Amino acid sequence: VAFSEAFVLSEETKQKRRGDGPSTQLLIKLPESAGIKVLEKHLTSMELAAEADQLKLTSKPVAGKRTLMVEGPPKAHERVKLMVKELMEKGESPMLTKFLNGSKAGFGRPGPLPNAPAAKAAASVSSQVAPGIIAAPPVLEAKAEVKVKEEVKEEPLSDE
Repeated sequence: VAFSEAFVLSEETKQKRRGDGPSTQLLIKLPESAGIKVLEKHLTSMELAAEADQLKLTSKPVAGKRTLMVEGPPKAHERVKLMVKELMEKGESPMLTKFLNGSKAGFGRPGPLPNAPAAKAAASVSSQVAPGIIAAPPVLEAKAEVKVKEEVKEEPLSDE
């Protein structure tokens, strides 16, 4: 199962996996606090961990509160609510941590990881396009040389 999740899933497969009803929107009002910074940092990973279609956070607070929009099935809504509650109260979420650790080991879903070591190495040539999105040129690795062994058999000609 872990191996198959390393590939990009088709829309049809996503719908079969979901099986939890239609995609709906949920708006969560969050008070402006230190927990918002942690939430902003891990927004993309939370979206992948919750299997939500989309997560968006307002850029500025209105009346001291910011709005988190969750788009996806009810199952994703519950997961996001749990992660947000844990992040706001404790500053960390076991569900999100488990997802991030699984992704680093190659068992989670593909996606940008805010704590990935490769991102730190490429930081000098990358640029932030939008909050949570970092763009960088591809890094090519040297290919291993393939040696081809050629054998030629010579047989003596016979004059029978």
